[in-house]
Amino acid sequence: MLRLIVSIVLALTLGCGEAEIEAPEVIVESSIVETPTMSTEDAGFLRDEAWVCHHPGTKMHNKECIEEPYPEGCYVRGNSTVFCWLLMRPECESPHKYPEVQNVCHILK
Repeated sequence: MLRLIVSIVLALTLGCGEAEIEAPEVIVESSIVETPTMSTEDAGFLRDEAWVCHHPGTKMHNKECIEEPYPEGCYVRGNSTVFCWLLMRPECESPHKYPEVQNVCHILK
C-alpha cells in the first residue's frame, strides 16, 4: 500500500517536468482470505449474541436479560452479584471449549 502511495506521489510530482517519466508498475497483493461462509441459520442460530441474566435462585437466572429491576427484569440496585453477561454464538458452536454456557445457547435460536 505504501508503494502505491509513493508511486502516485512521484508520478504527480515528476509528471510536471519537461521529461516524461513512467511510474513504476505497482503490484498490489490482496490480503483478503476467502473462507467458506456459514449462515447463522445453517448453524441453527438466528442471532450472533444475547445478554443473559445471572441471578441465581430466581426465575430470571439464565434467561435473556431484561433491563428492568427485579422481579420484572434482572437487576437489583446495589447488588453486584446480579448482572448480565454477553453470550456469543462462537461459544455455543464450541461446546467442548465452552461447556458451561451450553445450557443457555437456546437463547440464540
